[in-house]
Amino acid sequence: MTSELKKIKDIFIFGCGVALRESDLSALTTKNVERINERVYIKIQSKKTQTYTRVKLDEWKFHAWSPRKSLNSAPSSKAA
Repeated sequence: MTSELKKIKDIFIFGCGVALRESDLSALTTKNVERINERVYIKIQSKKTQTYTRVKLDEWKFHAWSPRKSLNSAPSSKAA
């Protein structure tokens, strides 16, 4: 499998795991990742509905999205 196909596969698997629209997936950056009480989340405002969504990331989802990151690299947040 080429590196491009591996990247597409990782994005697809991650998308299935977090149930976000393609438009929201493509807008994700590391700024959308936050840590709350030792848990890692993605917080994003939907392009379609303008509502905020917070999705808890299990370790496999986090690594499927960003395989070069570790859970410890997610920024901390004081929100609960």
